[in-house]
Amino acid sequence: VLLPIVVFGCNRARALQIHIEALLRIRNNSDLNPILVSLDCHSRETLQVAKSFGDKIKKIIELPDLGPLIVPPKDHLLSGYYKISRHYGYSLNYVLNTLNYEAIIITEDDLEVSPDFLDYFQALYPLLKYDKTLWCISAWNDNGIDKKIDRQANLLHRTDFFPGLGWLLTRTVWNEIKDDWPQA
Repeated sequence: VLLPIVVFGCNRARALQIHIEALLRIRNNSDLNPILVSLDCHSRETLQVAKSFGDKIKKIIELPDLGPLIVPPKDHLLSGYYKISRHYGYSLNYVLNTLNYEAIIITEDDLEVSPDFLDYFQALYPLLKYDKTLWCISAWNDNGIDKKIDRQANLLHRTDFFPGLGWLLTRTVWNEIKDDWPQA
């Protein structure tokens, strides 16, 4: 199944390099898992890192000037979250609706991926398509402390809390939620 990987980054060039190198180590098929890098912050160093991978990266998306960021005065300490939300909203819409991908794997530049990260999403994509009560599939566990991990290979957990970082989203779900995408 075609599941492009969208890597979100900003100004952490070294983290982006490490993350892409890790993805390339576990990616078996560049046609099934093309890598797209979405960059905010206009960091030359980070852009150069992305470009240094050449044709191993299918596309580099640089966030265009979307006009001034409007942050209510009471939320001025949250302006970073407003920027991140705008970056995600723009790029998710661009990749799913302009580039017309059916589903995408979403990562951030500082995420460590396991050897079976891409296999996990390939295996669970049919479940996401079949079960309309699922919003996304996530491979991230905020409580992933070794002693608390259940190692049953056939065990999945459902949650009503959004476990961001390393998740699979369909265009159908994105189009259902995009108009309600939070500002922060």
